[in-house]
Amino acid sequence: MDVPLVQMEVQVGIRLEIVDSHQIEWGDDRNDSRRMLTRIVIETWEKTNHFDLAVAFAYFEERSEPYRLFIGRIDGVFWRYVVVKEPEPNLLLHELIHAFLPGKEHAKEWLMQPVRPSYGSEWYWLTLEERKEVLRNKWRDFNAVPATKDNKRGTTKECGYHYYIGLGHLRKKEYHQSVLSFEKSIEADPEYAPPLNSLAWFLATTEKKEMRDGKRAVELALKACELTEWKNARYLDTLAAAYARAGEFDQAVKWQEKAVEGMKSFDHYVRRRAQERLRLYRNRKPVSTD
Repeated sequence: MDVPLVQMEVQVGIRLEIVDSHQIEWGDDRNDSRRMLTRIVIETWEKTNHFDLAVAFAYFEERSEPYRLFIGRIDGVFWRYVVVKEPEPNLLLHELIHAFLPGKEHAKEWLMQPVRPSYGSEWYWLTLEERKEVLRNKWRDFNAVPATKDNKRGTTKECGYHYYIGLGHLRKKEYHQSVLSFEKSIEADPEYAPPLNSLAWFLATTEKKEMRDGKRAVELALKACELTEWKNARYLDTLAAAYARAGEFDQAVKWQEKAVEGMKSFDHYVRRRAQERLRLYRNRKPVSTD
């Protein structure tokens, strides 16, 4: 791992030191990198004050779509937990830099490319602006949820922990545990938008009919949109789904049109699904998972 360590130290003065190790038995979580990240969070949480970054090397096979193969991922809440498929220097460097540029989206140039780069002698170098941002985040509290573009204030570690655990339960279809975790996250910080949005989406679209609640979903989604100044297209998408579940289809169409408009830069798959939901609402039907 000499290359990423040297590159980070030379460019921004960040030197990484291994302080501890931990063995994880992945079980059914292997081949789902997000569930693997949840395991890392849970199994290292008691030591969370004693390290900045946690990196797991584990071979896994995961595709989000037929053409997209995941080889590494960092959690999108704390921006400190990493899983990589192989101990390849440039791959590790890519994920580590994400930790110092929390919330940064992939672009066509430089480090945050959406496709696997050519390996070997290629080393990544930060642009001047990116170096400045990394340096600003060099001493950030990795034990707290950082501020990002959509959530400018960040939040506490307790709120972030319950939110992330809620996502983990949701991926395993452990719905009651998921709702409980989201509620704990909201209680810990009522002004943090992601758990509001996630719980609203669940209540509006869950396959469990007895757990659907359009009215509560609308309340949660409205607050999430207000907190993000109505600029997050995914949250507008959730608001539309909530209105549809509540039977207010005119409002659902209105907000889904705004969501689709805000997704122009999203990948084709996401835009297509959003447009399919818009057609549903125009036909006065909610999102159905029946």
